[in-house]
Amino acid sequence: MTEKPTTRYELGSVDRALEILTILQRHPRSRLGEMAEKLDANSSTVLRALRVLERHALVRRANGDMEYVLGTRLVELGQAALASIDIVPAIRPLVAPIVHDFHATAHIGMLRAGMITIIDKVDPVAPTVGYSAVGTRMPLYATAGGKAATALAGSALLDGIGGLSPYTTKTITELDVLRTDLEATTARRYSIEREEYHLGFGCVGSALAVGGDIYTVSISGSLLDPAVVDDCGARLRDAVDVFLAEHAGAVSGL
Repeated sequence: MTEKPTTRYELGSVDRALEILTILQRHPRSRLGEMAEKLDANSSTVLRALRVLERHALVRRANGDMEYVLGTRLVELGQAALASIDIVPAIRPLVAPIVHDFHATAHIGMLRAGMITIIDKVDPVAPTVGYSAVGTRMPLYATAGGKAATALAGSALLDGIGGLSPYTTKTITELDVLRTDLEATTARRYSIEREEYHLGFGCVGSALAVGGDIYTVSISGSLLDPAVVDDCGARLRDAVDVFLAEHAGAVSGL
């Protein structure tokens, strides 16, 4: 059985349907006339597209059938799209050059129960970071990954911690100082940890929100020189930006 050739009309209909979904994302409870005006199209043409979308539960009517909103089928499609994003294999090749160039270890973590749990790590040829392993749990306030996650999710994450117990003499233990640090993290779009978790080691970090989960990516090693820290942080930020661009709309970051 041969397929019918796709016509320009069919492609135009698909394009119009996608534009309608975008309008309803930005302007929930839009009316037919409002959408037709935004699309610069006849109301009858837009209505035909809406009926197709409604039949597939991609839109639904509200307010006595006078307005349209996004349909519940989009929730299922969104969840399926998020499930298809496999963080570890996607992040590994992006951080591998940084691991090599800075002779540092990359940690990929996940926010769970108020701490960061390491789910993968990428070591250089001769690793120097020996205090972590897959499954290790790390604090939010004393690690670069934890700070990045907190900056992304909001400092309310710190409310359940209680006191900020020191891990080293350089751990931030005052909440106001930590909040200032988190503001700087948001501004530069990567976090910095300076011997706050283990003396002799520095770290830069970033965070990603995928659906309801927050993942962290950090680079740890002898990153103590400010210029080296800034260079490594900028490299990590650029690597995460590549991931964000590849999954635009499904993932957010710092």
